[in-house]
Amino acid sequence: PLLLVTSLDHNLYALNPQTGDEYWRLNLGGAAPGNILYDAERQRVYVGTFGAGVAAVDLESASIVARFQTEDWVWGNPALDDDRLFMGDLGGNLYAVEIGENSLAQDWKVNLTTGAIRGTPLVIDDLVIVGAEDGRVYAVNRDNGTGVWEKNVEGKVLSELVSVSDEDNGTTLLVALNVTNGEQAWTYTDD
Repeated sequence: PLLLVTSLDHNLYALNPQTGDEYWRLNLGGAAPGNILYDAERQRVYVGTFGAGVAAVDLESASIVARFQTEDWVWGNPALDDDRLFMGDLGGNLYAVEIGENSLAQDWKVNLTTGAIRGTPLVIDDLVIVGAEDGRVYAVNRDNGTGVWEKNVEGKVLSELVSVSDEDNGTTLLVALNVTNGEQAWTYTDD
């Protein structure tokens, strides 16, 4: 078993989870502040960085097999949907990237905002949904990046969005949006 750890020192570390001994380290070409996305089918991980966009790392060879350069830093990790990655950057761009055997190629890119997109995109049905620092949540068509809806949530969205079913009502601490139209479904308050 491997324990993988990203670091601001530009390295991805593979450690023995029982002993903490280092198996290997790999320079990613930039600080890696976010999480790692594991692709079990390809035995790879995808890591967003402050220098190289996203790196695809083959776990068997402990090497970078592909890179995708974004216009700005990638804070969060990409979302995986079949043979595509979806990711945002701090410049407000959202990308769809095709995964090849040893390549990552842009399918589409859309500039949604001047505010940073920090969280991992949420892929639901035909939508890719992201929050941004401009206080808005954006939903675009998964196939081509065309805007479907956007919603002002009156606060910076700095983390991942989560999909949950609507069983209760209430909020100001947490806002739930309907994925089909962007309308507020419910909120959660501390009452």
